[in-house]
Amino acid sequence: MRAWVAARCDPYKDAIPAIPPAIVLEAARLYVEVYETITGQSFALPAPGVAVLDRIRGNLARFF
Repeated sequence: MRAWVAARCDPYKDAIPAIPPAIVLEAARLYVEVYETITGQSFALPAPGVAVLDRIRGNLARFF
């Protein structure tokens, strides 16, 4: 995704253009693949309807 953006603008100076859904989906697929390769576990989708910020806070709560 960084390469796609960098090929179209200077992300430090310019507005980031809308990223096509296909690029976003491919990046997500790669992140899931890397997660599964490193952990040896299947990636589980989060429960529907839970806000992203609430999920992040919940996952980090055990560290604080």
